[in-house]
Amino acid sequence: MAAWDIKNTGLDVARGGIFKEGDLPELVGGILNGLFAALGVVFLVLIVYGGMQWLLSEGQEKKVKEARGFIFHSVIGLVLVLAAFAITNFVIQKLTEQTIQ
Repeated sequence: MAAWDIKNTGLDVARGGIFKEGDLPELVGGILNGLFAALGVVFLVLIVYGGMQWLLSEGQEKKVKEARGFIFHSVIGLVLVLAAFAITNFVIQKLTEQTIQ
C-alpha cells in the first residue's frame, strides 16, 4: 500500500484554488494576532480608566476599593488573554506541523 501524501488523496487539485500552500495558517495567525493586539489595547485602556478612578477617588475608601477591584479584574483578564494566546499559538503550531508532514 502506498504512503499517504497530497498526490494520492486528490487534494492536490484543490491547491490551485483560492489558497496556496501555507496561506491558511498565515491568514488565521494574522487574524488571531490582530485580535490579541486589540485585546492588549483594551487592557491598556481599562488599566488607565481604573487608575483614573483611583486618582479621582479623593481618598474615599469605597471609591478606592472599586478602582482597585477594577484594576485587579483587568489584570486577571490580561492573564486569561495571554493564556489563550499561548494555547492558541501552541495548537496552531502543532496543527501546521501535522499538516506539513
